[in-house]
Amino acid sequence: MQTRSFRNIYLLMAWAGLLLIAAGAQPSLPEPARIFPTFADLIPGYKTLKTQLTLLSILSDADETAPVKDPSLEKDAAPEKDPAPETETLPQKDPAPESAAPEHPDDKAKPVLHDGENHARLAKFYAALHDLKEKKRSHVRVIQYGDSIIWADNVAYKLKSNLQKEFGDGGRGLVTIIDSKESVLKGHKNLTNGGFDLFQIEHNSFDRPLVAELGFTAKSVRPQKPGAMTTQEAPPEAAPWTKAHVLLRAGDAATTGSSLFETAEKAQASFDYDLQPGQCQGFEVDLAATRRLQMTVDYKGKPPYIDALLLETSSGLSYSTVVRMGIHQAWMASVSDAALECGYRWFAPDLVVFEFGVNESASIETRFHGYTPEKYESQLRDYYKRLRKVLPDTPILMVGPLDRVKSQGGALQPVPAQDDVRRIQRKLADEFDIAFFDTYEYMGGRGHIIQMVRKGLALNDYMHLSSAGGDMIADGVSAELLKGYASYTGSQAVIPEAHTAPDVFEGEDPGAISFNSRTYALFLFVVLIVSSILVRWPNLRLGFLVLVSFYFYASWKFWPVLLIVASTILDYVCALGIEKARNLSTEAKPDRGTRYLIASLVGNLGLLFFFKYLNFSGDVINRVIEAFSGSRPIPVFDLLLPVGISFYTFQTLSYTIDVWRGTLAVERNILRFALYVSFFPQLVAGPIVRAAEFLPDIGRKVRHFVVTHQMFSTGLFLIFCGLIKKMTADWIGVTIVDRVYASPSMFTSAENLAALYAYGLQIYGDFSGYTDIAIGSANLLGFHLTENFRRPYQAASVTEYWRRWHISLGTWIRDYIYIALGGNRTGVARNLLITMFLAGLWHGAGLNYVVWGTLHGLALVFERWIGWGKNDPKTLLGRVGRVFVTLHFILFAFIIFRLNDPAMMKAVVERIFSDSWVLKNLEWRGVAVVAFGYAFHLTPIEWRENAGRAFRDLAWPLQSLIGAAVTVLAFQLALPDVQPFIYFQF
Repeated sequence: MQTRSFRNIYLLMAWAGLLLIAAGAQPSLPEPARIFPTFADLIPGYKTLKTQLTLLSILSDADETAPVKDPSLEKDAAPEKDPAPETETLPQKDPAPESAAPEHPDDKAKPVLHDGENHARLAKFYAALHDLKEKKRSHVRVIQYGDSIIWADNVAYKLKSNLQKEFGDGGRGLVTIIDSKESVLKGHKNLTNGGFDLFQIEHNSFDRPLVAELGFTAKSVRPQKPGAMTTQEAPPEAAPWTKAHVLLRAGDAATTGSSLFETAEKAQASFDYDLQPGQCQGFEVDLAATRRLQMTVDYKGKPPYIDALLLETSSGLSYSTVVRMGIHQAWMASVSDAALECGYRWFAPDLVVFEFGVNESASIETRFHGYTPEKYESQLRDYYKRLRKVLPDTPILMVGPLDRVKSQGGALQPVPAQDDVRRIQRKLADEFDIAFFDTYEYMGGRGHIIQMVRKGLALNDYMHLSSAGGDMIADGVSAELLKGYASYTGSQAVIPEAHTAPDVFEGEDPGAISFNSRTYALFLFVVLIVSSILVRWPNLRLGFLVLVSFYFYASWKFWPVLLIVASTILDYVCALGIEKARNLSTEAKPDRGTRYLIASLVGNLGLLFFFKYLNFSGDVINRVIEAFSGSRPIPVFDLLLPVGISFYTFQTLSYTIDVWRGTLAVERNILRFALYVSFFPQLVAGPIVRAAEFLPDIGRKVRHFVVTHQMFSTGLFLIFCGLIKKMTADWIGVTIVDRVYASPSMFTSAENLAALYAYGLQIYGDFSGYTDIAIGSANLLGFHLTENFRRPYQAASVTEYWRRWHISLGTWIRDYIYIALGGNRTGVARNLLITMFLAGLWHGAGLNYVVWGTLHGLALVFERWIGWGKNDPKTLLGRVGRVFVTLHFILFAFIIFRLNDPAMMKAVVERIFSDSWVLKNLEWRGVAVVAFGYAFHLTPIEWRENAGRAFRDLAWPLQSLIGAAVTVLAFQLALPDVQPFIYFQF
């Protein structure tokens, strides 16, 4: 017999007590033991006032590079092991005063381009551009060096495009002969297949040893044998090349030979060379206009070093991008004086751009090899002294570093080393008459990197830019250069559209109650306590549960509550109308109440269409019309998609359809029906609960609010599982998926493949984690929700996958769409395709979701044809093979699901099937977590069920200890920002 047990309350109180004791004792613990949440982490709103005071302090501080201490950390945060300069905790979500963020970069009080009085530091560059415009010279040459901030031509390509749009396409500039992931140039193809040795700076050159093999760009190649060949290709839209320039250098022995150039049109040109030991010489050949060029290098004796290959058009601005990932700028001093002088004398740049700082900041922060700000300043000063001897009058531009933060103690903290780098760069820019573009100021000052990450402008390491972020910086730099050019020369120039700096304080509504937040823990605790108190008053308890469910939904946005209330009333009234029509029906005049069903369908689907699909439909129609007439006549509205609308719409529709079919009795109590529609655990992301499964239980559950300790323990176990899944999914998403998919071409084949696997684990952990928390929360209240996942990646067919993945949606579309279309009776292939097309459309208003759903439909049709849909594998080997094929179909289809840009999808697939199988930018521990996740996922589901039973049978003190341990683990895995569940967007 079920009896109420006070063990549930004892368990909760002990769990909370353990955490509070640990939080209070933490300051007295040794550093390695300070792993527990503080009071500020446990109690919602604890730091709100202090954070606001810190915010005002930051905003009012005249010198933003000066450290400001966050008072909220004084009592609760553990001190650093190696105390660094005190830093402020950056506000994450608090609203800003109206003046907190500038509306436009031009409106900033502080200048962003420091180019001297009357533009003196860039005057020669501006004059060269003017001469180019006046056709007094054929080319202006710009060369941009940078670290991983510009890898894969990020920033530089857009800067090149903006300047060439104004001054003409002078060519791709310096091109690489041996491509690596970081040196790939956008809008250019290097088709070379080996044949050369590569020489470049080692990634641990803190002592900056001279390297004789290096050319002036800190890189060089040498043919491995005579006849070595490199092939370069420009896109059709690029101006054709008419000149090729080559810089050759002999090593410690003389070298002679020739170089042959052949265009795609079979036109040829060549030159001979005869170099003495150590000699460096440039060669130039005229080309018949071409966009594809093959260069063959022959030699006798020792091979020459090829320090540069420069491809230019007949006239315009030639822009070269030189990426040196993983090094400090000062390490370029490893180039010998002779190679440096010869190279720059030959290349004769009109502007040299440097964009470094990421690696210097990291080295200073960690004191790696004893690296300090003083050492950085000294080494960079030495490098600029050498460079100024070679280029005494050449304009140089430094593009300064972004802001940088890191996660520390559950909050995002500024990195003082980044401020050191910016300060030193500004100082040396003044010392060596170098122009300085202040990226920090341009983007809005302290904390801008946080909003850049949220807006997809920066990667989730809070250090590197996405392609969109790189374009934003490039637009800022080019706009300042073009304004300076116009001001200095009195000429007209088309200034690129400036961007609005991201608002440091913009973010999600802090009142939103998310399952993976402490606010939800407090909310659920209050609901449990009050529900227990109201045990003697079932109607009050019912009303209370409805009210808290509406409050839960209103915490996201208030106005969508009106929509869910409208849906509730509509279906309640329509069901009553169906029943009334059926009661009045006669044999002579049968009436099933179909008009009421139609009203329900039109009302619910109409709201869904308006908020979710109106703009999508208009955009598709506009595209079709635009293709023929060039106009887009249908307006686009700024509509906010109410969270969870797809879920509760399907849920309420199942009720009216079942009533119309006669398989479900009408619910006359509107509060019970309202609870069915709005029950908070499953409201915003499922599972999609059938009325036939939930409504009959409401009366009994409300009147007899008896939650056994076994049911309570099962609920807690599911919540623990869901939290671990969600936190792991967030961590994988931030460290792998978001980084790679933001700019897939920047990452290697292995890293793109890792992201493919990681996203499969992320979306499963995120969605099934939500479901576990939802089902567990319902269990704590005495309700049972539908199972939604059963290890879907163990499926041996796509058919089986849909019996294991999002089970509530799969059964809903089967029962209400597939069977309604005819099911297995007739037109099976048609029914499957229509059903999965609609399933894809249900997920999102985008062509990528439609394609994803249709692709699954085609897979289901194909499986029916070959027999996989009905027949299980007969052998273990057969099952393993089918699981492997099914899993990879699912994962590759997720590329379409995850990305809505065909170019990005193509980039991911192309990178996966290229040949760069190294991990340069992802940590091995992230890949190891993904591998472990799949290994665990493929274990028998009975193992989890047995673990659940074992937890349920433990004594409550042990359960409270486990609860506290899971809380600490979740705290350690938690990211500074609460990450929304992926399926909230649907």
